[in-house]
Amino acid sequence: MKNLLIIPLIFVTLHGFSQDIRTDDQKDDSWVNKLTLGLRKSYVASSREEDKPASFFFNRDFSNNVNFLTVDAALKISEITNSKNAGEFRYFIYPKIEWHRNTQEKNLKNSWRGGINLEIYPVAYKVNEMSDGWKLAPWIQGTIDFQDDIIKNLQTINYNVYLSLYSSAPFLPGGKLRDNETNLIFRYFVYGGYENYVSTKESALSSSYATGRVFGEAWPIPSGNRQYLQLTVEYVKRFSLYDNLYNLEDLDWFTGGINFYPTGNSDVGIGLEYSKGNDPTNSFVDTGRIIFGINLKI
Repeated sequence: MKNLLIIPLIFVTLHGFSQDIRTDDQKDDSWVNKLTLGLRKSYVASSREEDKPASFFFNRDFSNNVNFLTVDAALKISEITNSKNAGEFRYFIYPKIEWHRNTQEKNLKNSWRGGINLEIYPVAYKVNEMSDGWKLAPWIQGTIDFQDDIIKNLQTINYNVYLSLYSSAPFLPGGKLRDNETNLIFRYFVYGGYENYVSTKESALSSSYATGRVFGEAWPIPSGNRQYLQLTVEYVKRFSLYDNLYNLEDLDWFTGGINFYPTGNSDVGIGLEYSKGNDPTNSFVDTGRIIFGINLKI
C-alpha cells in the first residue's frame, strides 16, 4: 500500500516543480532562461526538438515477486546559439548529461554519459508560405560523448553525426500538423548517419554503424490550449560496419509510449512504455520490457 502512495505523491511534487520552472522561464532575468535547461529521455541520436519526456518508473516483476526501478533522464544544461530567429542559418551547441538505470536483476543497467551536442541549420528555410527559404532544408546534428557502463565496467568515447531534413510544413519531416486552435497534432523526424564507439581502455576496440532513425509523436485529444494524451514511437536500425567491441551484427531498437497528462500541461504525466531490441543506453544489450511510471519534461 505504501508503494501505491508513492506515485501520486511524486506526481504532485513534480507538477509543482514544473509549474515553478514554467513561470520562471517567462522572466527575462530568470536563471532558467539564462541556462536554457531541458529535461528529456535522451539527447543521443535525437534533437532538442523531440518531446521525449524523462521517465522515472517504479515497477513490479510479478513473476519473481520483486520491485524494480527504471530511470531514463537527460539534462541539457545550457545552450549557445548565433540567433533566436527561426528560418535562418542557425547553430546550437549544448552540453548534456544523462543517467539510465534499471534495477531489475535479469536486465541490470546503470550507465551515465556526458558530452556536447551540435545542431546546424545550414540554409534558410520557410517558416510560413510567405517567407523566403527552402521548404525542406537539410539539418545536421552531431554528438561527442563519454559513456560509462558501470555494470559491464566499459567506458567509451562515442562520436555520432546525422543528416536530417527539416520543414515547417505539415506532413514533412519536422513540420507540425496543428488543429484550428494551433495545438500540435502530429509531427515526425527522420535521420541518417554514422556512429562510432571507441573503448577508452584499448583504442583498438571499437564499433561503427551506419544508422537510420525515425521518431514520431501524436497528440490525438487536444482541448483548448490543453493536451492530455501523447503517443510516441521510435525505431532505429544500425547496420554494422565494423565491430570488435560489442561483437554484434546489425542492431534494431524500437520503443512505443503512451503518456497521459492529467492537468493538460505536458510537463508532468504518467507513462506506459514498451521497448524491444538492442538498448543503446545499455551497450546494446538485447532487451524487451514494458514499464509504467512518472514522466517529466522541462
